[in-house]
Amino acid sequence: MVKRLSRKELYELVWSEPMKNLSVRFGISDVALKKTCARAAIPTPDRSYWAKREAGKSTPQQTLSERPPGMDEEVVVGGGGNYWYQQWSNDELLALLPPHQYFRNQSKPCVSVLLRSSETSRYGVRFTTGTLQSIAS
Repeated sequence: MVKRLSRKELYELVWSEPMKNLSVRFGISDVALKKTCARAAIPTPDRSYWAKREAGKSTPQQTLSERPPGMDEEVVVGGGGNYWYQQWSNDELLALLPPHQYFRNQSKPCVSVLLRSSETSRYGVRFTTGTLQSIAS
């Protein structure tokens, strides 16, 4: 289940109970929850935090830092909604890949490089002729 939380709300949840228990609420793994927190610059408890807390030892809680510039205040948790193929249909995802392209009767796939006629790039590289070169991989 996808949920939108503020950074402060997620921070308070993460420090209130173990990630293993909390991740079940969102339908993701504890590792995915930890990575979500890392992307949102939210500190998480160490692995030994809950064992020490249960044993009655002092367990310092890291403070939530200020939001970095350009980062949203809202965090999307669960659902895995940030993948590049999110908008693709199942047919597109499961379709066969096109075959490798072969050049100059080579038996191995190769990478082709197109050189433009006498241009100089902004990096100072000079392209000479309009030829197609193939580089075996």
